[in-house]
Amino acid sequence: MSAPKIGYLLVRTLAKPLANGIKNYSKTHPTFKKWCINLAQKTYKLEMNLNMYLLGQKHHKIRSLNDAK
Repeated sequence: MSAPKIGYLLVRTLAKPLANGIKNYSKTHPTFKKWCINLAQKTYKLEMNLNMYLLGQKHHKIRSLNDAK
């Protein structure tokens, strides 16, 4: 196996438990959950604005995601 493939597998192996830990932590700590939701809202709005700009569409009002998403 090549080094990049081994590195990729190592990152994937370590990322899953880390992501699950962060997900569980956000469910039990309201401040962290609020921070995560705000970050996700800003990322979503930035992505939508960038997509509209790149596709040459007019700017529309972007609705916020609900907490479940």
